[in-house]
Amino acid sequence: DRIVAYDRCSSVNPQERNPVQILAGAIVEDKVSGAYFNLEDGGAYKAPATRPLKSYTVIINGNYLTVTN
Repeated sequence: DRIVAYDRCSSVNPQERNPVQILAGAIVEDKVSGAYFNLEDGGAYKAPATRPLKSYTVIINGNYLTVTN
């Protein structure tokens, strides 16, 4: 069991800040570029994505979660 956090903005043309949206299961899509990412590890799943989504550190302390970069 683990909790992961990724930036919602696609790593394809990050200056455009295109959000990713859930496509199916753990796969998310940047609808502007057509890139897919896998939320299991944040990795690029389908071109034109070549870089993973930006990940953040998640600290679990009891019932509290802290997400930091």
